[in-house]
Amino acid sequence: MYLLTYICWKLIVTLSILVLSTFFNEISKDKEINLILHLHGGNASVADIFCKLMYESKIIFNVFIPEFAFSSGTLITLPADNIYVNKYSMFSPIDSQVE
Repeated sequence: MYLLTYICWKLIVTLSILVLSTFFNEISKDKEINLILHLHGGNASVADIFCKLMYESKIIFNVFIPEFAFSSGTLITLPADNIYVNKYSMFSPIDSQVE
């Protein structure tokens, strides 16, 4: 079982997507990954790529939301196999971003 934690969305950059892609490819398909999210939102493009990596990897993803997953954090939660929340967990709508 693996544990990935993102405390602050601003720490996630496109380079980390390449690192995660390599990491997901090296994990055997019978493993689980626990992802703990505390996100105020962020770049929708990076969240979209992360979601595609989660879906294509065929690894079991357990997402834990102890407090909040706003905007892009909500998007990352959707492809998870299991979503764990408590009575204090919060989600928000996915904001559209136009540049």
